[in-house]
Amino acid sequence: MKVTREKNQVRSHEIDFKSRMSIPALINNMQEAAWNSAESLGASVARLQEDGISWVLTRLKLEIERLPRHREFYYVESWPSGGERSFVYRDYRVY
Repeated sequence: MKVTREKNQVRSHEIDFKSRMSIPALINNMQEAAWNSAESLGASVARLQEDGISWVLTRLKLEIERLPRHREFYYVESWPSGGERSFVYRDYRVY
């Protein structure tokens, strides 16, 4: 299992009215981490399209204890965590 880790900072356009990162911004950052992880594993969208296939996010389950605040640094870890038939699962940890 190869875990990728990215350091980010909450930007002003990613916050809600309480200065917390919005859920859509969080998901966008998780998707970016997945993209970069897949690329590092040789499974980028561009690489897979050479074989006439691709990957897409079809389902996401979030368990949130706390959202980061404006200008706070946080990390996104991502890794492939199994699969079945034509599905591959990916896990994340944001802290």
